[in-house]
Amino acid sequence: MCKFSFYCCSSIYRELYARNIKEIEGLTNLIDKLQKRKLKLAIATTAPKENRDFILEGIGLSDTFNIIVGDEDVIRGKPHPEVYLKAAEKLAIDPSKCVAFEDTPSGVESAKSAGMTVVALTTSYTKEELKEADIVIKDFSELL
Repeated sequence: MCKFSFYCCSSIYRELYARNIKEIEGLTNLIDKLQKRKLKLAIATTAPKENRDFILEGIGLSDTFNIIVGDEDVIRGKPHPEVYLKAAEKLAIDPSKCVAFEDTPSGVESAKSAGMTVVALTTSYTKEELKEADIVIKDFSELL
């Protein structure tokens, strides 16, 4: 796909999705608790920068994460573990000490291949489709 086509699709996505942005229940509370415990937080995504910035701004979390590793930082996308391994490396944390939150089967595979514990959210896929995760939840409030 050419960059122009990709940009147009991303632009249309943002235009259509703008009025539907909302955080998954319990996310802010979970982040607050993790930050109080002085845990490092990262985003490891292969979403385009414009889309992830759009979402983070939309839910008020733009300055929340210690690092963000995105599609521009990796050669191979999910399910390859590169994005997760790079995030752990930038945080200076062994991947086996990391917990990844995922909502797709390829994301679960990616994080598991990186050696991380995976919590899957059934926001887009069923519990059965995400069964390779260590834990499957409906939303973040289940962890509080």
